[in-house]
Amino acid sequence: MIADLRRIQEEFPTRHISRTLYRNEGQYSERTWSARFGTFHEFRREAGLEHHRGAQRLEKAIATHSARDRYRGFYEIEILPWVGKYEVTHADGIKRILIGSDFHDRNSDPFPLSVFIATAERVQPDVIVLNGDVFEFAEFSRFDKDPRQISVKGAFEFVRDHIFRPLRKGCPKAQIDLIIGNHDARVLRHMADRTPYIVPLMDLMGISLSTLFGLDAFRINLVNKADFSAYQVKEGRDEIAKNYKIYFNTLLVGHHPGNYGISSVGGHTHKPEFKATVNELSGAYFQLTTGCLAKIDFDYVEGLNRYSQSFALIHVDPVKRECVPEHIVFSQNYAVVGGILYRRPVENVG
Repeated sequence: MIADLRRIQEEFPTRHISRTLYRNEGQYSERTWSARFGTFHEFRREAGLEHHRGAQRLEKAIATHSARDRYRGFYEIEILPWVGKYEVTHADGIKRILIGSDFHDRNSDPFPLSVFIATAERVQPDVIVLNGDVFEFAEFSRFDKDPRQISVKGAFEFVRDHIFRPLRKGCPKAQIDLIIGNHDARVLRHMADRTPYIVPLMDLMGISLSTLFGLDAFRINLVNKADFSAYQVKEGRDEIAKNYKIYFNTLLVGHHPGNYGISSVGGHTHKPEFKATVNELSGAYFQLTTGCLAKIDFDYVEGLNRYSQSFALIHVDPVKRECVPEHIVFSQNYAVVGGILYRRPVENVG
């Protein structure tokens, strides 16, 4: 039986010898070979057409560690130099931190985005935190999408021209931090793996991560504590949850919301939420989850209209370690920031 299976492989050297092909070309019935080998997969293995289990496990382990080495190398060269590079030394007094999450590049909603930028220009915050998922990269997601509409270059250009540039121009002295969210991490892995979507930008145009993101041009810090070599999907999710930063020893900002024991601002869920908590040791603190600044009717995902849009302005007293949140929540056509009413322009209504 084994000799017969090998014979068929020699006759069809470029084909995978499947159960159907053997049924049509082989000399032995399925009942005969299954009585000896159990499964066709085991039949192929005994014939030497597939690796034995030990060899398969070894190959998988080698591939896993090779990928981890590649990711670690990419992190050290392309990401680590920009972690905290443009930290600003702040003077004494009350600090203002403007926090927005889930812009999703070209899927940003022009109205909330414009209010966020206008607030930055008017308030002149000490720190602007882009709290994850500034990029969307649906190209790399599990969702169905039209390949004809894929433009990785266009996504980078949108973020640089419509988010980073106006924020830096309007707030030249502010510290701008970009916390890596789960969507942002997608492109980092594709850059490390040099996939077809990214290679033309990196090789043909000679562009690095810092250039694509505009980190040097707009003096932007990366915030990334995640182990970039996490291989399994669950490992990756757990690592992204570690991407947070503590400001003025008082406020924690991270892409994934959670109870950290101090006042915190999260995003990710696209669902605004506020919880007040009291700790016997540290006193009162809050957990604020901001909504998104993206559109709530993405064309590739149904049901996103159940989400809401918002951002936060946090006033921090570093001495007393107290902070007061302003949560700016959008209705369909309005938002109020500091007593100023913003109305969605007619051309953006829809």
